[in-house]
Amino acid sequence: MAASAVGGLATFYALRQGRPADVAVLTGVLVTIAGLGLLTWRARRRWTRDRYRLQAAIDCLGDGLDIPFEVVRGSGLQPLENALAQAAARIRAREGGLRDEVLEQEALVDSMVQGLITVDRRERVMRINRAAVRMFNLREETLVGRPIQEVLRDPDLHNLVAESLAREGRIRKEMELAGPVEQVVAAHASALCDHRNRRIGSILVFQDITRLRQLERMRSEFVANVSHELKTPITSIKGFIETLSEGAAEDPEARARFLGIIAKHSARLESIIEDLLSLSKIEQTGVLPEATLDRVPVRKILEAAVESVEGQARATGVPLTLDVNPPDLPVKVREDLLVQGVANLAENAIKYGGTGNRVEITARSVNGHVVISVTDHGPGIPADHLPRLFERFYRIDRARSREVGGTGLGLSIVKHIAQAHRGEVEVESQLGHGSTFRIRLPAG
Repeated sequence: MAASAVGGLATFYALRQGRPADVAVLTGVLVTIAGLGLLTWRARRRWTRDRYRLQAAIDCLGDGLDIPFEVVRGSGLQPLENALAQAAARIRAREGGLRDEVLEQEALVDSMVQGLITVDRRERVMRINRAAVRMFNLREETLVGRPIQEVLRDPDLHNLVAESLAREGRIRKEMELAGPVEQVVAAHASALCDHRNRRIGSILVFQDITRLRQLERMRSEFVANVSHELKTPITSIKGFIETLSEGAAEDPEARARFLGIIAKHSARLESIIEDLLSLSKIEQTGVLPEATLDRVPVRKILEAAVESVEGQARATGVPLTLDVNPPDLPVKVREDLLVQGVANLAENAIKYGGTGNRVEITARSVNGHVVISVTDHGPGIPADHLPRLFERFYRIDRARSREVGGTGLGLSIVKHIAQAHRGEVEVESQLGHGSTFRIRLPAG
């Protein structure tokens, strides 16, 4: 309409100028056509610009990017732009929620104590958490997308993956992993499905049960050892009583000898039971609460321990020396327990250090710890025995241990006393040069 109005004005102006009517009309028509062309060009240009803006917005939306325009009022595509902007806002909100959910799931998976690995139907790793990386000693950055056979080089695990992909239901297997350190894992495998419940792979969960199996083995060995240690003196006592009842009691010399043997085995039986009760009591106590500990001079504890074994030392001709540096060195402990621990070490040193060989008991302050050492100058201990020396009933020479009256529980008691005080025990020995046992405790 604007173009027609301009054309009419052009015709009127031409007539006023005295132009012929046909020329005036032609001028008006040409002006009208020119106006219509200009308007059409401007409308097309605007429509093309809006179309490209809209196309760019749709492309960005498809790529998950923010829409690069704002809705322009008066645009011919304004309703569509409004709808697109609203859809983009909803998608961004949903995308933010999904991102938060994914991050939460990733944090949850990575915080798991159990190892987790997911594989696709081609047995390629889709996901692996930090616990699995640590459990299998892997390098995390090179795992996703690789075949499980390259990641975990264990035939039993490969068979588990293949079996879980070939059948439905859950599979549980217990297996030992090859490596320098013994490791036992319980592996659980089940189907991994997508949102349409279609099978896309398998999920494997691994739980390290090495410690559990070790404890079960130790319990089994402990029961067997206790049974054996108790059976030996009981059998001996029973045998000699039967011998006495069958007439040996009439012989004064035989009776005295047999009763002496019975008394010896009875004392051994009593020692075993007392040590078992003591060990059980210390284990049940666990780490001692700070409120139950007293600040005591270390010298007082060592003197009490020496006093308890002094008679045994004199009987075997073993000199005992005591040295505390600094002399007023304190330690925060439960006094009776630490006296028992040091006495056990001193008693062992007297028994196994050899007649006449000196036993040295010392205490030092070392790097914020109180270190109590008991050193003998006996034959020493072979290196292969040292790692197991603090186990219950572990003996280097069973025959000699029984001969000197050992129960096999003394060092285990020492270890648990140290642990109850948040400390530790250690041993250093060299064949032919004696042994040194240390109790290392936090400074008082």
